[in-house]
Amino acid sequence: MRFLFSCILITFFFVSSLYSLDKPYQSYGFYDQSGRERKLPLKIIGKVVEVKYNKQRLLARMFEENITKNGESLFILNPNGLIIGKLKVNYIVETLYFGQMISASGHFRLIPPDSLIGQSLKLGEEQRELLQQYIARADNYFHDNSPGEAIRYYKKALSLDSENPSALFGLGKSYYQQRLFSLAESHFQKAYARISDLQDLTDKLNLLQYMAAMISRQAGSLLEESTLNGENRKVLYQKALSYLQEGLVIAPKSSKFNFLVARTYFELDQFQKTLHHSRLSIRFGSLYLQDSYLLIAQSFERLGSRAKALAYYKKALLINPASLSIQERVQKLQNEKS
Repeated sequence: MRFLFSCILITFFFVSSLYSLDKPYQSYGFYDQSGRERKLPLKIIGKVVEVKYNKQRLLARMFEENITKNGESLFILNPNGLIIGKLKVNYIVETLYFGQMISASGHFRLIPPDSLIGQSLKLGEEQRELLQQYIARADNYFHDNSPGEAIRYYKKALSLDSENPSALFGLGKSYYQQRLFSLAESHFQKAYARISDLQDLTDKLNLLQYMAAMISRQAGSLLEESTLNGENRKVLYQKALSYLQEGLVIAPKSSKFNFLVARTYFELDQFQKTLHHSRLSIRFGSLYLQDSYLLIAQSFERLGSRAKALAYYKKALLINPASLSIQERVQKLQNEKS
């Protein structure tokens, strides 16, 4: 009986330690890129309950459900309110007795495990707001054709969250605008690794388009005289196609993505698929009407159907009667027909 009472007492103290809150420390300091210290209020969201896997991973109990998400950064603070570790949430689990818990990994290997147990996890709410402000300001500069200022503010955003996909994508676009293609590609790749975290559907589609454009640009730079380069171009266009098809899964009725897929199939000499997606592009919008007519005409010409090719060249010419190149194609096919 005494043993049972002792077990109950120990369990009570253990559970109480999990549910108890530390003193609500109001702020901590960090430095932004300007060198100014910012004080941001923090919210206690959980408590460390176990450190494992050679001090590289820990388990923590959350005080509220759905307050964090996979991949988010959290901070461990000691009783004095000082940051002693930074974490990234790996996954979230539901438990029967302790509610929502997280498994997280991060930079705390040099900290004695005993000093981590029971410490609070905190998240800077104003830090999130500041991050969004930086991204919004950077987006405005990008759309105002000021890539230098856009880059500066995207970097400020990344100083708060180095893996934020919106900031990474924006920085990539800004580098692309300045024709710094290797830097652009690097940041597009990092953003693509977190594409599921992009909240804006348009951003997802634009990122996929940029990814495909970077690869198509590489393919277009290869010399066509070389058979080896010709094969390499096919491989690159196939890779570009995979990103565009991913966009079609998201927006199957997009006139733009159907046209981009059609154009890529044309580069791969798959003319029936070019015809199919060009017609879908025409069905779902008129923005790419002339270009789609030209792709259809070129595909029929490559397939040997010159009469059909001529008909679609004429449709394209009706949209842009001043086009000398289309006039020349129409004239040539008409001469061959006669």
